[in-house]
Amino acid sequence: MKTKRIVSIILSVLMACSVFAGLSVAADDDANHTYTVVGDAAFLGASWTPNTPADDMALQADGTYKITYTGVAKSDLYTVKVAQDHAWDVSFGATLGEANPANIEFSVPEDNSTVDVILTLQGTRDKDGVTIPDGFVKVLVNGTDAPGKVVPPETAHYVAGEAGLCNGVAWNQADETNKMTKNEDGSYEITIKNVQPKEDGTAYKFKVTTNGAWEPAYGYDGLIVAGGADQELAVTKADSEVRIVLTADLKVKVYVNGEDVTPEPITTESTPAPTQTTNDKGETSAVTSHGGIYTGPTTGGASKRYFFAMPEDWYTFNNATACAYWWEGTDQCNALATEELGGWQHSYQMRATSLKLENGANVYYIDAPADVTTLIFNNGIDGGTKAAEGEQPSINWGKNFQTDNLKLEGYEAGDSASYPDGVTSFENMIYVVDPTQTKVNDYSGATTYGGEWYYLHADGKYDTTAGSTYEVKDVTAVITTKTVSIYPGKTAKINVKYSNTTAQTTKTWASSNKSVATVDQNGVVKGVKAGKATITLTVQNPGDAQALVLTKDVTVKQYVTSIKLNASTKAIYNGKSFTLKATVNPKNAAYKTVTFSSNNTRIATVNSKGVVVGKKPGTAYITVKAKDGSNKSARCKVIVKQQKATKLTISAKKTTTLKKKGASVKIKATLYPSNTYNKQIKVTSSKKGIVKLSASKINSGKTVTVKATKKGSTVVKFTAADGSRKSAQTKVTVKK
Repeated sequence: MKTKRIVSIILSVLMACSVFAGLSVAADDDANHTYTVVGDAAFLGASWTPNTPADDMALQADGTYKITYTGVAKSDLYTVKVAQDHAWDVSFGATLGEANPANIEFSVPEDNSTVDVILTLQGTRDKDGVTIPDGFVKVLVNGTDAPGKVVPPETAHYVAGEAGLCNGVAWNQADETNKMTKNEDGSYEITIKNVQPKEDGTAYKFKVTTNGAWEPAYGYDGLIVAGGADQELAVTKADSEVRIVLTADLKVKVYVNGEDVTPEPITTESTPAPTQTTNDKGETSAVTSHGGIYTGPTTGGASKRYFFAMPEDWYTFNNATACAYWWEGTDQCNALATEELGGWQHSYQMRATSLKLENGANVYYIDAPADVTTLIFNNGIDGGTKAAEGEQPSINWGKNFQTDNLKLEGYEAGDSASYPDGVTSFENMIYVVDPTQTKVNDYSGATTYGGEWYYLHADGKYDTTAGSTYEVKDVTAVITTKTVSIYPGKTAKINVKYSNTTAQTTKTWASSNKSVATVDQNGVVKGVKAGKATITLTVQNPGDAQALVLTKDVTVKQYVTSIKLNASTKAIYNGKSFTLKATVNPKNAAYKTVTFSSNNTRIATVNSKGVVVGKKPGTAYITVKAKDGSNKSARCKVIVKQQKATKLTISAKKTTTLKKKGASVKIKATLYPSNTYNKQIKVTSSKKGIVKLSASKINSGKTVTVKATKKGSTVVKFTAADGSRKSAQTKVTVKK
């Protein structure tokens, strides 16, 4: 009996040891290690940062490690794992035995939930030849095993409408023939070929359906409410190609034969226009953020990011927004006070985050140049000046709000009660207005607020303790194309440099005046007719609080429409010239330079200044053509006539005496004018045997030798060979 009792005690001890060993056996003493939850979950102190003490787990009585998070927001996907000793050398996932365990993905079905993360250590494992502790992690949501991540079902969209538009299928909300294809950017599209105009000339009706059902359905302006009107699309050319696109923000765009024919958005009462205000100069719209949304130094220099919590009561008008301005350093606002704006200093608009504080303040940020040492946050409203006695003040009076001048160099030790040890930089800190610290400027009526800088953490909360920082993921884009100037029918690409984009980033291009210039969704601008248009690019990541809007002005240049010459037909003699003058129409043609050419340079030539020279008898055509690519031209018919002699002279007198046989004389003959086309001159003697002629034909300006052969007299005659009958003669007498 005693022996059995001893054995029983020994077995009990062994079982107990086995249980404890299963809970906490590791390669070394667990009590000397720290275990921290890491991941991308919003409730964590930092994103994937293993050295965040706020996420350290606590050792439990049963040997496990645990941390509890309360007030967790609903999410389809949170990702976590556990790291040892604030480093990545040893980490733990959902299962045992993995050298590099996978992340744990789970969902939280409802807001304000409680999440428990529990680590159980159990045995050892091998990692790259090193023995390390093993264990597994369990996640509980509201006390039960966390549900897996929610995988959204694949969405399908179809074009449903009249048969002539929809491949012969009429009003079928789920026909596979008209199913749209999903693109990488989150949009859907379908191309329908050989679409014919309707016989009655009316537009086709259609809509975009979802998942085989009539609702939700989408049109040009987005969601079509139940019973809403069908969308209309006009097709005017036979065998047209129609491309219908449902953008990532669920709006329909339509292209016919490559041209964007999407109607302009319809303004409804649900989107009221901003309230117009008046400043002291009588100008309407007193918004001072003429610089637009500021995305960093235009010089490409360094910047520092500052956050600002703009109180709800600063939204004094619909067009109020968070702004910042500075008067020294790069891109200073007073340097932008152009004459066009009346020399009025203005501010830069800040970019919005998705954060909203408990006091209702929205959070904005700006990447100010690093060389700016002082700035002011305001609501972008110009308050005007104080009214004279007896006069009504501006409606803005007292409606603009701003902070004190904020010094960005930081606090020295002892400068701030909140930061007794000082703050060296306000980068990625947030300025929060204190509504009790106010004063009013007697001149502008602006209410100036004091406040305090705080550390803005990854979870969107702020305090005076440095730690994790809130990360902005708004997309940034810069148009790198300097100028866009094209002719009708020609194209030009607007190049953009993007950063922080994803596959789901939407990039939407639009033209302010499609009758002047169109733009496709690749930023290729096509000129339609002469004029100016503004091309707008709207860029947004899913979840961005504010889209980034960029603009580029486009000039569509005027082509030459006609050329008029000062002569359409011109007759000239060979060797003569005249100047063709071209008048280019219209007067506002962008490029009026023309070229001159001759179709027969042997007959007539022309130089770059329009000087035409006749070369020989015949006909040539001089063409004048515009160099702007319009192919406009005009031509002049040039008739070159033969210039005949009008006069013939010789170097001999009317009589010439040769004293004896063998004597001789040289006689030079010349035709006039100098451009006489046929320059030959015939030489004859009236009596044979008296003289001997060295030639019977000479050219104008040459000589003939007359030599005496016997006694007597004869007439030596020079006659133009061109038929002009111009001649000259001398009587030659030989005496002996």
